[in-house]
Amino acid sequence: MEQSNRDRMKSLFDQELIGVAFVEAETGRFLEVNGRMCEILGYPENELIRLDFRTITHPGDIAVTNDLYGKFLDGTQKTLQIEKRYVRGDGTIVWGHVTVLPMEGIKNETRSNIVFVSDITNKKRTEEALDKSEKFVRVLLDSIPDLLFRLDSDGTMLDYAGKKEELALPPETFLGKSIVDILPRDISSLGLDKIRESLRTKEYQTLEYTLNVPLPDGPPRHFESRYIPISDTEVVSIVRNITSLKQMEKDLRRSESRYRNVIETSHEAFGELDLKGNMIAANERFFDLFGYAGDELRGKHVLDFLIFPEDREKMRIRLKDRLSKKTELYEQRFRKKDGGELYLLVSGAPLVDEAGNVYGSFAMMTDITAFKKIEKDLRQSEERFRSIFETAHDGIAIIDPETLIIVDANQKYCEMLGYAVEEMKQLQAKDMTSEEELTAATERIRSSASGEAKNGEGVPLRRKDGTIFYADITNFRFILEGRTYLAGFFRDVTDRIRAERERRELERQFQQAQKFESLGVLAGGIAHDFNNLLLAIMGSAELAALSIEKGSDADQNVQRIIKTSKRAAEIVSQMLAYTGKGSFIAESVNLNALVSEMGYLLKVSIGKNVSLDFELGPDVPNIDGDSTQIRQVVLNLLTNASEAIGGHSGSISVETGVKYCDEGCVSSFHSLSISGRGKTPGVGDYVFIEVSDTGCGMDDATISKMFDPFFTTKFTGRGLGLSASLGIVRAHGGAVSIESAEGEGSRIRVYFPVPKRKSEPTGLSEEDRDALKLSGGETVLVVDDDRAVLEIATRMAEKLGFEVLSATGGEDAIRIFEKRADEISVVLLDLTMPEVGGFETFIRLREIRSDARIVLASGFDEQHATERFRGKRLAGFIKKPYELSELRRVIIGALDF
Repeated sequence: MEQSNRDRMKSLFDQELIGVAFVEAETGRFLEVNGRMCEILGYPENELIRLDFRTITHPGDIAVTNDLYGKFLDGTQKTLQIEKRYVRGDGTIVWGHVTVLPMEGIKNETRSNIVFVSDITNKKRTEEALDKSEKFVRVLLDSIPDLLFRLDSDGTMLDYAGKKEELALPPETFLGKSIVDILPRDISSLGLDKIRESLRTKEYQTLEYTLNVPLPDGPPRHFESRYIPISDTEVVSIVRNITSLKQMEKDLRRSESRYRNVIETSHEAFGELDLKGNMIAANERFFDLFGYAGDELRGKHVLDFLIFPEDREKMRIRLKDRLSKKTELYEQRFRKKDGGELYLLVSGAPLVDEAGNVYGSFAMMTDITAFKKIEKDLRQSEERFRSIFETAHDGIAIIDPETLIIVDANQKYCEMLGYAVEEMKQLQAKDMTSEEELTAATERIRSSASGEAKNGEGVPLRRKDGTIFYADITNFRFILEGRTYLAGFFRDVTDRIRAERERRELERQFQQAQKFESLGVLAGGIAHDFNNLLLAIMGSAELAALSIEKGSDADQNVQRIIKTSKRAAEIVSQMLAYTGKGSFIAESVNLNALVSEMGYLLKVSIGKNVSLDFELGPDVPNIDGDSTQIRQVVLNLLTNASEAIGGHSGSISVETGVKYCDEGCVSSFHSLSISGRGKTPGVGDYVFIEVSDTGCGMDDATISKMFDPFFTTKFTGRGLGLSASLGIVRAHGGAVSIESAEGEGSRIRVYFPVPKRKSEPTGLSEEDRDALKLSGGETVLVVDDDRAVLEIATRMAEKLGFEVLSATGGEDAIRIFEKRADEISVVLLDLTMPEVGGFETFIRLREIRSDARIVLASGFDEQHATERFRGKRLAGFIKKPYELSELRRVIIGALDF
């Protein structure tokens, strides 16, 4: 029997599946080692037998090794088992599972022990990897800016993680309680519905609600809960405080991942089979693992009891290979007595006698069932975490703040930036940051990593294709194994930023429009009063000229007064043109023909150092407008372009064409292009004339003021200039667009709307009016609130041979007309009067006599002044200041009305 034991030990010693050594009991010196032991410990045999086990034991494991070995030597422990580290011959570390058994009478009768060593380095590395993974997930869950609860189908809170500051009480006080006991009834009812709906549909559900959380700051708080099913009966509820994120909808979902440390110190199981595969012998660990008593398996075939039917063929091949002296290390699923699964790491080898004959097989088995279960749980946990990570509505990126490298990113973040996931992990955060934001972004990352709250609103980011979008960024840091990482949550707010910019631009345009409206009102008021003064001056001068000898000194002086007054009237017309209420004689105008006619005048209006090119577009349709005023606009633009070039050589290009303007085109018009009649240029066809130059160009400040009255960049200005041009364009319902930059010239394009139908001339021609003669005996009622104007108009009408009645305002005119309506032939009515204005007076006079002939007098242009009188059958219109001949023609025309 003793020899049989020695043979068995010898067989175990000679097989190379595990390290086996005989050591001297007292000193621990190696007496004899097999090849596997040398391989594991990294020493050749001749070196290893000179050492003792303490010499090559890792310093960190010496104390516990000595303690356990002492107990083994004094008999306190019958068997010594320990997992420890060895320092190999090359200095590397190897983990071994060590089993020490006493051996008597072997090796010269010296008291010795037999030591079995299995290399478990890979197992230890796996345990460390699992431990790191668990720590990573737990740190990440505890660091996220949300609170997570795990709930069952009845709303009972089973676990929690994450931010706790939002709760009035510690979260552990809620464990085991239902949301029905915690939240108001209406909210908890909705919450239960969402929980059950998520479990039914296997899809997440979202609920937003408001709570009066009793925290120091008091006011109600708004929360968002997202319920995510993680099994058939449980959900994870992610609770987020969204009070301070009014326009942000963070739909971030995190699932709780739990890892259990199920790796325990495992003991090897030993089993022997005969040549047929029947069980011969096994140690107690073997029977403990499989749940059998020793006699239950003895003599039974291993395939019939320990292997599942679907695995038997593969195991049969392994047993056959083993009998052919093949050794192998493999993982195998086994069936326990109760039908359960058992996973073992098996080192299988043949049993060979001293003659070299195989008489059976041997296996040493390590239980890895728990490890397999951990692998499965880890995969499921990672899948749950990755599912939440990838389905979040916001982009999420995990960044190393030292290198700025993106460690991980979800699909939403990659879609935002236009990169594939694998591309993203090769980039740094700065690769997605716009140039102007790079310094601020780097500082924000560094500060957030150091613990400061450095979030960003409306941060510009650069996509892979180079386009820019804007995002609100929320950062939080977490530390894993002494290394700091930064998690960033990104929400695309490009639409919000664009809306804010458009709002600011509209406000700026509105302020500009108000400024010009105010200036227009001021200019209009000045022009009105000045026209009345000019009418008195010009009328008095004309009447004086009729009484003075032609050619006399007095006559010459009076003619100078008349000429100067006319020049003053032209200045007033410019002021009215600036307000958009200037004189507008509508006619059909062709821009190509107008520019061609002006060709010579335009060429002599610019410097000799400037070349002028014309690019007139084909088939340019006619517009309705005043050709004289449009000529003035073209001349002003060309003069300014020439002066922008100055004494340098340069070129000016004049281009015409027709363009359909959609909403985008209309929105690009200069903010000062608002119509003088309160209308904004709309979508439709426009004829344009464009003047571009190679001059000095303008900065934004100059562009914003270029249409202001009397604004100039030259030493001396030229009055209203471009401001009058703008008024003319506005009066025509047109618009202006400007492109300019300092040193790069300017391009100014003026748009005139294409009329939908041609305007038809109305009323009598000038030749017809001049042909009419006074019939004599007619009475004219002159109405004006300005006494100087009333007096001179009365005298001018009397000079023409009419009987004249004077009224100092609307009420006075109505009173006179009520008494003498039958004898009054024509009423000369001022438009702008206090109390009872021109329009009201007109209506009251027509109520007295429906066929009353009424001529309107105003300093504004006819189109603007008569706008309210359309369809009212005015007998005529005369613009102030007027000459005696103009008064004669309009009264004659009214008598023929």
